[in-house]
Amino acid sequence: LRVSRRQAQITAGDGHYYLESLSNNPMLINEETEPVSGVRELREGDLIHLVRSDLTLKFIARPRWGLDG
Repeated sequence: LRVSRRQAQITAGDGHYYLESLSNNPMLINEETEPVSGVRELREGDLIHLVRSDLTLKFIARPRWGLDG
């Protein structure tokens, strides 16, 4: 089982995190039945399921230590 090199992208902006699907390989968030298409906001603890690989990732945002001076 494999994951596409460009399966998805996670970006941050305005204190929020976003998941963007970059592949035709389906991804599900939490218990949803509709695959992610376009850009979706992520929340702490969201489960990202890569369907074809049967791989699930948990989204955890950590503070950025030492970057504010």
